[in-house]
Amino acid sequence: MKEVKLNKVTEQELSVLQSELHRYNTVISTNFKQPEFAGQFFDLIMLIDITFRLWYSFHLKITKGSPAKGFSISLKPFEAVALLKCCTYHVENDAHGTFTYLVKEKYKGIIDQQLKSL
Repeated sequence: MKEVKLNKVTEQELSVLQSELHRYNTVISTNFKQPEFAGQFFDLIMLIDITFRLWYSFHLKITKGSPAKGFSISLKPFEAVALLKCCTYHVENDAHGTFTYLVKEKYKGIIDQQLKSL
């Protein structure tokens, strides 16, 4: 099975991605029981699990320390799709700032391109 590779990810970018995964996971976890998501119940359960695993994986990388050339991250296709969904998730009146927006846009483009070429 092929992988999606993210190269030269800085510690700050990885921290933003981790934070956004946590935020997205929280939103899904609190809303998946709502009637409008009834048809997506099982998909959302899987997405909650995948985003938590990615959050934990990023947490471990950050606590180990940043390599000189940045982090190299290999994602399985289902993990890449979950991260892409997280990067495309938008909140109105988002107060997380420009850097967060730019990181999400950067990795949204990279992941999208690599998924299409699998």
